Amino acid sequence: MSGSINLSQVRTARWLPGLLLMLLLSLSACQPVQAPAASAIPAFTIAVSDETVSAPEVVPGGIVRVTIQNNSSIPMDIGLARVLEGSTPEEVIALAQGGEEAFIPLLTKASFLPSVNPVDPGAERWFYVDLRTGVFVVDAAEHVEGVPGAGALPASLCSSSAAPCLPMTGSCRSTRIGFPPCSASFSSPGGLSASWPC
Repeated sequence: MSGSINLSQVRTARWLPGLLLMLLLSLSACQPVQAPAASAIPAFTIAVSDETVSAPEVVPGGIVRVTIQNNSSIPMDIGLARVLEGSTPEEVIALAQGGEEAFIPLLTKASFLPSVNPVDPGAERWFYVDLRTGVFVVDAAEHVEGVPGAGALPASLCSSSAAPCLPMTGSCRSTRIGFPPCSASFSSPGGLSASWPC
């Protein structure tokens, strides 16, 4: 019978255009995704000379760009290490100057972060690192081809401006920098909270 109408075809014919219309409307509502405005990544500079290591007194935490300037007269290997809890920069510096036998004990006092090797005299190098609130040591060692870490001249770099910067004796070079604020706190959505000084 050619005059009969199949109701399932009529139902399909009615909802299919509606579905296509909704699909077109939803696609037209989509705008190209715009990348969020690039926020500037905080940066600071550590300058190493024949006599000193200088850095800002306060540096930003989180992901930062660290620029290393070698203003000394020799090629240098320059890096960062985080002083582990319960240790002091002075302990780390003493171990760094202790030779090969002090290497394993040094690993129990500090966690090593990026380094740039070598940085030629008058040159500048940079890297990105995620700095959390804490105490750090800058290790500035004379670059000796084929001998990593030879001639270590470490410098203290810490996150607490509460302690004054005192020059270290010997070949150590020292500067202290901090992360604002000088106290930290934490609270979770569940209501747990804690605070501590830097």
